[in-house]
Amino acid sequence: MDQSNSEPGRVVTAAVLGLAAMTIMANATIASSLPGLKRHFADVNGIDTLAGLIVTVPSLAIVLTAGVMGWLTDRWDRQKLLALAAGFYLVGGTAGLWADGLTGILAGRLALGLGVAGTMTLAMTWA
Repeated sequence: MDQSNSEPGRVVTAAVLGLAAMTIMANATIASSLPGLKRHFADVNGIDTLAGLIVTVPSLAIVLTAGVMGWLTDRWDRQKLLALAAGFYLVGGTAGLWADGLTGILAGRLALGLGVAGTMTLAMTWA
């Protein structure tokens, strides 16, 4: 029997839905912390603009790299690409724990955007 035409199992379906949910959560989880970040970094010049970048940098990274991720999806092992994307997601998602300042937070948000671009592309490919 040809496995490529069979229906996906429950585990695969749950994994794809989980990947798709991660895409949405990337920006939704940070929005509630912006007022606290603005208060904490009140002495930083341009904090209003920088706080806005904390929200938009992942989206910019997605826009700039999703095509590359799609290209890689067709040419590279998808499970390895998922592991790489999950690694970026892990680093970016935990940046608030280890980053000392806004530069580290912004770098983490950039890594998060790379991870989202990978997981989003793979979720759509496996859907």
